Amino acid sequence: MVSGGYMDFLMKFMAIAMLLLLIAVQLAHLSPYGERFRTDQLNGVPIGAYQSVIGKGYATLNLLGEYAANSASLYINGLHVMVIDKFPVRLELNDGDVVEIHAAPHTHAFYVYLSDKSSGLYTDMKEKTVKVSPGMNRILQAHVRD
Repeated sequence: MVSGGYMDFLMKFMAIAMLLLLIAVQLAHLSPYGERFRTDQLNGVPIGAYQSVIGKGYATLNLLGEYAANSASLYINGLHVMVIDKFPVRLELNDGDVVEIHAAPHTHAFYVYLSDKSSGLYTDMKEKTVKVSPGMNRILQAHVRD
């Protein structure tokens, strides 16, 4: 019986403590000090409700060699994005995205290269062109810096 009263008191105490914490956080957001919570420290601008501080950019892959339409698929971070019908292909990338091309088994090898990219987007491509042969081929990893 004693433990039941103790648990009841503990649950009420925790509920009141969480309610007070919620009120304190809301008041902190409304106060002038709350501006620090809603400001992007790197860029010095307020963060919107649906805005992220993850860097974004674009890259354009182009082709060297012969390519049969619809014989390769493009993957970003392991997720299928599209079947490539023609080159060039423009990609919207986030910081850390990995781009791969899966070529069909009957496809002849071809080369892709980065023909255009946004400023601040860097890749880990060691060579200027990447050979794409049948199977999964890692093309690049994007790094976005301002």
